[in-house]
Amino acid sequence: MKYCISTTQNHPIANSHPQCIEDFNTLIVKEGYSSPTALFTAGEKVLNLDTVEALIALSQGNRNRNSSMDITFGITNSDSTSKMMVLVELRLNYTNPNNVRREKLEEKVSGSLSALTNAIPIYPNFIFVFRTDKKEEARNRLFRMLPRIPNHYIVMDLPELKAAFF
Repeated sequence: MKYCISTTQNHPIANSHPQCIEDFNTLIVKEGYSSPTALFTAGEKVLNLDTVEALIALSQGNRNRNSSMDITFGITNSDSTSKMMVLVELRLNYTNPNNVRREKLEEKVSGSLSALTNAIPIYPNFIFVFRTDKKEEARNRLFRMLPRIPNHYIVMDLPELKAAFF
């Protein structure tokens, strides 16, 4: 399954909050991507889940915001009969993956699932993106967590994310 701009832009949350749709390159730069070369070159758009959660919290009487993953985007199979949303947390500024906490990761996933509802199925793996030079350290950290973090919490770097879904 590969990236689908239509699935991303037509998610009910994107329809009700179009200001949450952002250019992927712009967002990754805000999150710490520092290469002078744009990584995504086909106008890829994503749904900024931090903005989504802020708007939902405001609409619910200005409640405290839930933790959320940074972004979600739609994917579809080759004949567009199956659609899913991929949840991604960008940890590009993390210099020490040992500071990653299980509870915080689980809160981010839970808050994002709650915000997105079940309008479009959620991809079964939750992606945590680290800088390439910190990726293996982050994988090791998640593997060593006690109690164990579920196997569907996946560490990638941006090139792996791009290769997997774009």
